[in-house]
Amino acid sequence: MSLLQEEALKALKLVKADLDATKRVKQQLVAAVENKDAELATLQGQVDALKLEVQFLSSMGKEGGAALGAPSEEENALHQRLEALEKEKSEWILDRGSLHA
Repeated sequence: MSLLQEEALKALKLVKADLDATKRVKQQLVAAVENKDAELATLQGQVDALKLEVQFLSSMGKEGGAALGAPSEEENALHQRLEALEKEKSEWILDRGSLHA
């Protein structure tokens, strides 16, 4: 084998190693995106459940003769938790977008 052929073979091996590494990184990124999608779905379920709970508590307060217009401590806590979950969801969506870039 000539010196030129040996150098070409070395270069091909380096290119193949680089390609293999790129494939592994891509697989890791795909897995990360899938994990974020699953986390986002879980978070969306939590947000939806909280919204229903807040609606229920609001209707109970109005029907039960509670102080009109004054939300209960529990309702305030649920609203705060809902806002925190929605903020976290937004951050995850941004993270997911950066993984696709």
